[in-house]
Amino acid sequence: MMKMDKHLLARFDVVLLILVALLCSMGLINLFSGSMSLNAIVHHHGQSPFIKQAVFMTAGFAVCFFVQFFDYQLLQKWNWAIYWAGIVLLVIVDVFGNSAGGAQRWIDLGIIKLQPSEMQKLILVISLASYYARREVADGYGLKDLIKPALFALLPAILVFAQPDLGSAGILLIIALLMTLVAGVRHSTLIPVALIGIIVVVVVWKNVENMDTLLGPYLKAYQIKRIQTVFHPDLADPMGQGYQILQSKIAIGSGGLAGSGYLMGTQAQLRFLPERHTDFAFAVWGEEWGFIGSLFFVGVYMLFLLWGLWIAMRARDRFGVLLAYGVVLMIACQAIINLLMVMASFPVVGVPLPLISYGGSSLLTTMLGVAILLNVRMRCELAPVSARGQE
Repeated sequence: MMKMDKHLLARFDVVLLILVALLCSMGLINLFSGSMSLNAIVHHHGQSPFIKQAVFMTAGFAVCFFVQFFDYQLLQKWNWAIYWAGIVLLVIVDVFGNSAGGAQRWIDLGIIKLQPSEMQKLILVISLASYYARREVADGYGLKDLIKPALFALLPAILVFAQPDLGSAGILLIIALLMTLVAGVRHSTLIPVALIGIIVVVVVWKNVENMDTLLGPYLKAYQIKRIQTVFHPDLADPMGQGYQILQSKIAIGSGGLAGSGYLMGTQAQLRFLPERHTDFAFAVWGEEWGFIGSLFFVGVYMLFLLWGLWIAMRARDRFGVLLAYGVVLMIACQAIINLLMVMASFPVVGVPLPLISYGGSSLLTTMLGVAILLNVRMRCELAPVSARGQE
């Protein structure tokens, strides 16, 4: 633990906190509209998603304040314990977890249904940042160097995939890939891997109509249909797998330049748009606030992510750099996939829009990531311990 002196408080990042507060406020405003007609949810949970999300957000900001009292270096010290705790939670949820919508992803703790797959995204960031910080290679990592981090990512990804949660499993692999690129990879390793990726995409594109045969043993039928919908929208059933995408496109398109007005969106208020409080939250925003409002929304989100990258570049050590980059990449890849998904440019894989979509586990995980960014920023101008000892 590091003493919280006035020098640390002087570097508290007010700008980052304001951006996060603005995004959370837009999320709550949007959720209020998107959840007004969710009578079944209100009846089932006993209170509106809006109230529950507001409580989660308050807890998240409290976490941001509390985490400032601890030096982020403790995460590197305890990374193995954190990693295996996450694996144990995933095993528990796979065996004893609560099921909903054909998936077993939650542990019911009473006040919150914990979704370990959300927490695992941040845990993986911590684990990989710790590994690459301890094993720095001057000329970049080769294939042998990447075996261990690949296993770090594959183990939780397999456990999450078994729930089944294709979206979160994919996010874990994307986080691992992006953090590895940030850490540094030899060109002799990167080029063949990139070629393999291109070949896979081309093969899938050419065989999209035969995907049931290719991917049937590994994916569920509805997951295959969602992938087919992206590559060939004409294959989608407008009242089946293509329904969500169709209604999302109608909602965003009907918003026009200035939007239909707050609480006036027909797709959300008349319940045509499914999952309007979670996966398709941005479609509600686009319908009610239009192109101008959407541009403002994306602009604030981009500024938030860019500010996080600025913090990463100013970190005092390699672990801080990788940790901050990892947090930003974790949030950014989810946001990008969600927005592409809502605009029918990516399969519907159930990836939330961080700080905007309803969900306690996702929100608290993201706020923990924000707390880490604040922590790194407050200590970014301090020299590493080894350097200070030589002065």
